[in-house]
Amino acid sequence: MLLHPHFVFDGPNWPCFKRGEDRMYCTGAPLLKEHFQELLDAFGFSWHMAPGEAEAELAYFQLHGLIDAMVMPYNDVFLFSAPSIIQR
Repeated sequence: MLLHPHFVFDGPNWPCFKRGEDRMYCTGAPLLKEHFQELLDAFGFSWHMAPGEAEAELAYFQLHGLIDAMVMPYNDVFLFSAPSIIQR
């Protein structure tokens, strides 16, 4: 397969305040995230939890050549020195 998607979720040390707004779920994963992770497992996709923000970990992966592209709805990953993203 030419494309191998890997999903990264925000971990336990992600900030409660981001993009000028408070986040509703600062502790623990909401039920929707847990069910999405179960679906990923059921269909054989890989995923993991970042220690903090997923954007920071994805930027690190891209800087070190571990991934070729990121797909995300916003571009704050540039703050972590990611060279490029694909906005959906």
